[in-house]
Amino acid sequence: MAPIDGGQSGREAYIVTGPTAGIGRQTALDLARHGAVVLVGRDPGRLDAVRQTIEGGGGRAVSVVCDLSDLASVRRAAARIIELGLPIGSIGPTRGRCLARLRVIMQTS
Repeated sequence: MAPIDGGQSGREAYIVTGPTAGIGRQTALDLARHGAVVLVGRDPGRLDAVRQTIEGGGGRAVSVVCDLSDLASVRRAAARIIELGLPIGSIGPTRGRCLARLRVIMQTS
């Protein structure tokens, strides 16, 4: 995983789940104008395509493969996100228990 500096110039980083289509993709693209974006999803190829789009526009992004329905996968993803050491501003836009798992793991790690 390539290092990114979301804290540069006081800018926050954002975790976006489901960033490969629809509202999640648009959210990732919009947030990339305000700071680094951590893209969390199941499909490495589709995550990479969104990352390349963001970086092509001058933004900073990193992909973290994770199946939010699998607690072990969520724990691994949370550990990788914590390792980045980014100042996280927000997590979204996924709703429900899967996102709640990621939030709890991130807060307690």
